[in-house]
Amino acid sequence: MAKKVFTTGEVARLLGININTVIKWFDTGRLNGFKLPTSNERRIPIASLRAFMSKNGIPMDLLEDNGPMRRMFQRVSCKDPVNVSVSNGREHGTYNASLNDLSQGGARVVLTGVPHFAIPVGDYSLNIEVTGGSLSGEQWQGKIAHLRPSDHSLALGVKFENISIEQNKRIATFIEQTL
Repeated sequence: MAKKVFTTGEVARLLGININTVIKWFDTGRLNGFKLPTSNERRIPIASLRAFMSKNGIPMDLLEDNGPMRRMFQRVSCKDPVNVSVSNGREHGTYNASLNDLSQGGARVVLTGVPHFAIPVGDYSLNIEVTGGSLSGEQWQGKIAHLRPSDHSLALGVKFENISIEQNKRIATFIEQTL
């Protein structure tokens, strides 16, 4: 990536998170950078961003101009409850989770308090069933694009597969209404 310094907004878009989260990381010293003189604008050098991403298990290919993880769709935050399971001809668990953000291409799902999460070797499908909120009843399938573990949770970046036209329209309408 040719870019050497990022704004907090650029980092937020790159990572698919809220700008206030990036500002909080900056202000608490988790993400290093500098403020512009005579303003409150923050800047994050690429080296600091790489170090932060490495330390927190964030895929580096997000920094590539046309990398596989580059976000192509608008993401919106949500907190709808979901059930998550993994199948490869048989079901592997049903886990309670929350849908943290959603785009037409995928979602981020967070499992909290789950001691074990099974991902079978070989071909599998991640199944998401929305159990509450305005998208209640929706069911999606996809593949795990990335994992982000922490002490008490596991965030799954999911890339949707086999989404019907009707499902895509419902997601698009939800995103439009949420923006």
